[in-house]
Amino acid sequence: MSVKPDPTKPMSTWRTAWRALTREAGLPGLRFHDLRHHAITELAESSTSDQTIMAIAGHVSPKMLTHYSHVRLEAKRRALSALTTGVKEGVTTHATSQNQAQSPQVLSLVVDVAGIEPATPCLQSRCSPS
Repeated sequence: MSVKPDPTKPMSTWRTAWRALTREAGLPGLRFHDLRHHAITELAESSTSDQTIMAIAGHVSPKMLTHYSHVRLEAKRRALSALTTGVKEGVTTHATSQNQAQSPQVLSLVVDVAGIEPATPCLQSRCSPS
């Protein structure tokens, strides 16, 4: 049985307040730092330039940006799909009836958790879809 904090008294530490808040929200174990990773991933998936993300996050190197951004599989697939469909501004394609019909299926087979490499037994053992 957990004891509810007394709303008339301040929390003893920021960490205590965060843990009580996340537990009450049904998100026990969520670290405040996880929100930083999530925000940077969202920016990366929104096609924001690396320079802009680095400036917002305070990163001084692309290596740190890579550490904090975790571009999801579906975002990778959408980015490649934009190449074949010309969704992004300034992207043009010369579609034929054959490649229009095959592109989405081919992309879904090519893009895997490891990137645009086909999944090999070696990669499958180290990666799992997320």
